[in-house]
Amino acid sequence: MSPVPARLGQPPPEVVRNLAERLRQDNDFFKPKSNNGKLLKLYADKFPDGATDREASSVLGHVGASTPVSRLRADLVKCFRTDRTLWEQQQMLILSDKGAKRILELRPLWETLPPSMIVWFHQCARVPMPQRRDEPAHNGELQPFIVLSEPLFFYVRKLGAYFRFLDINHDAMFRSKEKELVAAAKKQLHQIFPEMAAQTGEFVADMDMVPVRLYLPAGDSYAKTAIRRWFRDNLQHRVGYKEASAVAVTDSVNSNIIVLASRSSLPLLAQFQEQHELRLRLTGDGISCGDLSIADEARDGEGATLSRVIVTNWTFETGRVHTYVASNHTRAIRAVAELLVSDAPMLKDIAGSLLINGTIASRFQLAFDVELHFHETTATVKGLLPQLEGKPLLYR
Repeated sequence: MSPVPARLGQPPPEVVRNLAERLRQDNDFFKPKSNNGKLLKLYADKFPDGATDREASSVLGHVGASTPVSRLRADLVKCFRTDRTLWEQQQMLILSDKGAKRILELRPLWETLPPSMIVWFHQCARVPMPQRRDEPAHNGELQPFIVLSEPLFFYVRKLGAYFRFLDINHDAMFRSKEKELVAAAKKQLHQIFPEMAAQTGEFVADMDMVPVRLYLPAGDSYAKTAIRRWFRDNLQHRVGYKEASAVAVTDSVNSNIIVLASRSSLPLLAQFQEQHELRLRLTGDGISCGDLSIADEARDGEGATLSRVIVTNWTFETGRVHTYVASNHTRAIRAVAELLVSDAPMLKDIAGSLLINGTIASRFQLAFDVELHFHETTATVKGLLPQLEGKPLLYR
């Protein structure tokens, strides 16, 4: 039977002994009869004092302690970086030198994590560790999963064309709503060209419009691939995908999800923004920052040239985590998603600002300015939103 996980608020000696015992019980690198296991027990028993190399040699059977001690030092760092079952306390054990002695120290876990792991920490912490051979297979749903939304188009066979209306969306099965959606689209066409209504009214009325979903936005596709690759490479974990219409909004707080939201009307994002007192929200033409509206920018003949992207990480009372990457421009979503998995210098600065009392905040928001180029075919992240002085927003 494994030791009980360390509880938040425990005094350091109890935390150290608990973590050390968990390592010796559950981790193959620290089995009780191994050199690592023997040394770890020695240093944990001596905490907060340390042990000399002579004492270390004694528990090893009077062999040289230098190499085993170096191996223990390296294996502790590697273990706490990769074994997510030890992340609850957000603390880690390291072996330090103090005069002629080696001592165990309790350090914040974030110090050993790369910037991308800090940003994705609360999603990563909920990813199960790889199965051991003697454990039953995990048959549950793979989480987190990435939520994608295919925008609604209307196919007009007579014209050999597809229409897309930015303010006509439907994220559920639309068979029962087909007539209403088509009527809304035709009404929109009349409103767009009021002076032509007399000439086009009958033509529009006779259009054989059919609502369809055929395209995944290009930026969303690149973004989900980058995120999925990062989880595979860093956690050896396969992240799944779900269409937004397949996710029950009311039950979503019972799942760990990553939502790529390229419009504010997406039901998952819309409900989340309504239910929580957020300072940053995606709107129809940009974002809001408190009482300030910040519109995306565009130029004639070029389309959008500057977009904003909001990243929200939120841990619910259910213990589940949602991560929203939201913008009105899908290429901007791609640029930010690729930054979040890059460990670039910009992300290092951001990660260092996500701490509350030495632990990684479980609720935070980031807002980015993103430049769009070549008629929205590429995008570049300029930096965090200047209106927030380039800082993230942390919530308790």
